[in-house]
Amino acid sequence: KFDNNFDIYFKNNPLKDHVMFALSVLENQRQFEQMSALIERLPEPMQSTDAVQLQKAMVMLELKQFEQAEAIISPLDKNQTVRAATLYIKGRTMEDAGDLVQAANYLTAYYEDLPSFHSVNALANVLVKANRSEQLLSVAKEYVENFPQDNTASLSLALKLAPSQPAFSLKLLEREQIQWLIERNWKLSNNIAWLYFTQRAPEKAIKYSTNALLLNADNNQVKLVHAN
Repeated sequence: KFDNNFDIYFKNNPLKDHVMFALSVLENQRQFEQMSALIERLPEPMQSTDAVQLQKAMVMLELKQFEQAEAIISPLDKNQTVRAATLYIKGRTMEDAGDLVQAANYLTAYYEDLPSFHSVNALANVLVKANRSEQLLSVAKEYVENFPQDNTASLSLALKLAPSQPAFSLKLLEREQIQWLIERNWKLSNNIAWLYFTQRAPEKAIKYSTNALLLNADNNQVKLVHAN
């Protein structure tokens, strides 16, 4: 009933802020096709505003329509108020095209413009693909130092660094706030148990493996790690 109710509301309250709120609700529910349809139904000139066009480009990214996303943001290049978002879209487009050097350049600029979980995670994904582990380590250290309370980002970075920088990864994972997250998630517990196992720390490995087993005893992957 979302579309019908939106149409009724919009008829009486045709404000851009209300549209952006509606789009954010759909985005949180990952209803990207519905977002695209709603944008196409908007009247002009609202549909052509920078904010709505930027949201449309983001939707195209999520739908893997990278060329369309690039075409939408091209006219916004000189608009400094949306610079960070356009850098992100260009970076993701280059990543899809396989140009990891350009992708890293755009996403580094995005991260520097707007440091956040979203920007550091997007940059980290490309650095992992490009096997640039030293740069990833440097970015992770900087982000964790500047945003020590962002436990979700610390956890994400730790898991990305685990194959190439296990010592730093484990240091991040041992933080008290992250431990709370790990103890409540069987998959995290299982993966970290294996990480400790590969780092020849069997006492810690069995601690996390036991927790994974308690949370999901029927999972074959959990059983295999625990048996090891």
